[in-house]
Amino acid sequence: MPKPLRGIFRKRRKLLDHLFSAAIESLRDWMRARLESPDGQLASIAAVQTFGDYLNRTLFKQEPGNGGKDREAAT
Repeated sequence: MPKPLRGIFRKRRKLLDHLFSAAIESLRDWMRARLESPDGQLASIAAVQTFGDYLNRTLFKQEPGNGGKDREAAT
């Protein structure tokens, strides 16, 4: 999130719900238009980090044929 906006959301945490709703609606509308599917459904996972400047993450992906073992993916 841009630094100038952080203070607004820090003081009004409920606005984060509206931010996520707007983001998901935008993605859904784009997906429906791109795929020409007016009834298309979007699945999403989102997270807000409310401390620090960067989100440290490790992604795992499961590859077919590796016996169900996950391996760490490049982030």
